Amino acid sequence: MKVKMFLKKYNKIIIIITVLVFIIFSFYEFALSKEIAKSATNKYLQILNINRHEVKSIKIYYSFKLGSQYDILIKYKNEPNLKYWYNYIIRENKFFIDDIINENTSIALVKKIKPLHETPRNIKLLISEKYSILEDEAIKYTLFDYIKDFIKNK
Repeated sequence: MKVKMFLKKYNKIIIIITVLVFIIFSFYEFALSKEIAKSATNKYLQILNINRHEVKSIKIYYSFKLGSQYDILIKYKNEPNLKYWYNYIIRENKFFIDDIINENTSIALVKKIKPLHETPRNIKLLISEKYSILEDEAIKYTLFDYIKDFIKNK
């Protein structure tokens, strides 16, 4: 009986708190996580020692099909025919290469092309089509990494 009285008395407050939690979660899921995905991309490019002047374009898409993930497309100036696709999985804080496309064909099928911007291990994994292992090889990039990089760049 006391629980019902409590719920009736604080019904509006409970609804407001629920809505606020939903808004905060939505903000993290879409806005903040996109910034984290951008920062993870920059960190990955740093790891590969790639200068920003070598990059033609970076596009980040939220994957509505899979959810909780961003697909990142990077094109390089010195490899205009290749499209490098990466994934950033929000809930697992993982950033990894997903595929390399050469004129709408997966690089795993065109073994003659050796992309300049990936490590030999990643290319071997792509060619052998062990995509689950690629995810295991992912760099971890969390909200705390984003905050550290944000402070360092300011």
